[in-house]
Amino acid sequence: MKKAVVLFALFLLPLSLAAEKPSVSVDGSLIFSSTYIWRGDKLCGFHLNPNIGFNLGGFRLENNSYFSTDGLYKEIDWDLSYTIGDFSIHLLDYFSHVAGTPEYYFDWRHGLSSHMDEIGLLYESSAIPLNIGWYTFVWGDWKENEDGSTGPLTFSSFLDIGTYYEFEDGGTASLTLGTSILKGYYTDYSKNFMPVHIGLGYSKSFKAGALSIPLEFSLVVNPYTRMVHAGASVGIEF
Repeated sequence: MKKAVVLFALFLLPLSLAAEKPSVSVDGSLIFSSTYIWRGDKLCGFHLNPNIGFNLGGFRLENNSYFSTDGLYKEIDWDLSYTIGDFSIHLLDYFSHVAGTPEYYFDWRHGLSSHMDEIGLLYESSAIPLNIGWYTFVWGDWKENEDGSTGPLTFSSFLDIGTYYEFEDGGTASLTLGTSILKGYYTDYSKNFMPVHIGLGYSKSFKAGALSIPLEFSLVVNPYTRMVHAGASVGIEF
């Protein structure tokens, strides 16, 4: 996986350096949320979500983590991306840990690693309120064989389509549809095509000097599991 990250960066670096005087910037946030919902699934309840991103030209390296307040769940994610116009390509690494299980961050062995890695392509239109993302796992998504042993990589894929409306007061309403593709991880490898995430959200940020205070409310329906999740969050951004 480390080799893949290096090759990815080396491939895109000449494109980034071709731009004149690439800008360097850092941004981040610390969010407190009632629920962590990811692609239609509730992973934990109340949690802290620190985030920091580094930007160099078209490159961005972002760390996004989740730590439940009860200490039972944590997740550490990395996202290396490169943006050209309205398109961006992403290489993502997810590491999750549930209390009471072994925690080996640097364990990349087949069938034993707690990492899941995927490649994503995201289109964010600058002309209309439309976002479309396609994500496919390339590591860590192993289907279990009938005898309980670890099976082959399944390349579970996820299609995400979203739109939004910005109100005059600065608030934003959003609608998201997420669908599992190719009998994936999100539907227990049972269905070729199935919506798993229908989300409604409202967010608004308030200025506090050089910082921003974002508020967000969300409602998510998962047609596959027939579950409904609601959440709210507040935090600071810089």
